[in-house]
Amino acid sequence: MQSEKAREHRREYCRKYYQEHRTSRLEYHRKHWARTAEDQRGRRLFTKYGLTPEAFGSMMSGQGGVCAACGSDAWGPGGPQVDHDHATGKVRGILCFGCNTAAGLLRDSAERARALASYLRRP
Repeated sequence: MQSEKAREHRREYCRKYYQEHRTSRLEYHRKHWARTAEDQRGRRLFTKYGLTPEAFGSMMSGQGGVCAACGSDAWGPGGPQVDHDHATGKVRGILCFGCNTAAGLLRDSAERARALASYLRRP
């Protein structure tokens, strides 16, 4: 266990070190987190959906680089979303944030989607 004096000395040392090396530390973290975020996305795609980054890219190309449901290239927060059947786990396509959220809220039910579309057509 450190004494209060030792803790204060350590804090001061860290503060001074950070101030002297601020630019290089920020650059390192910027590069590290950009690389790490890309790696994490690749691992998550494989772990959750069994998709390699190459397979994901191939699906995107097959869809023309747009949402499989609405055809938009405005992906929304978080970028392209992988849509899958919750019962089987099979990947259906890549959707924009809005379409993926809507599919989830409709509980992946085509009947609910038709009923909602019918409702929205009312005057």
